Amino acid sequence: MRCVLAEPQVNPGLIEAVTGGSDVRTAVIDPMGADIPPGPDFYIGLLNHVAGAIGGCL
Repeated sequence: MRCVLAEPQVNPGLIEAVTGGSDVRTAVIDPMGADIPPGPDFYIGLLNHVAGAIGGCL
């Protein structure tokens, strides 16, 4: 396993319990885009967020 992807509501302790002691990377992906400003560029911003999180984790 190389990367664990989690949503913001997942308890970080759970992620640590699964990956603890390993070199597995983690990333948080917010499929709702809560931190992305609403507007005509929202969807592109959401896609960029998800792609960036995955790419950075791998």
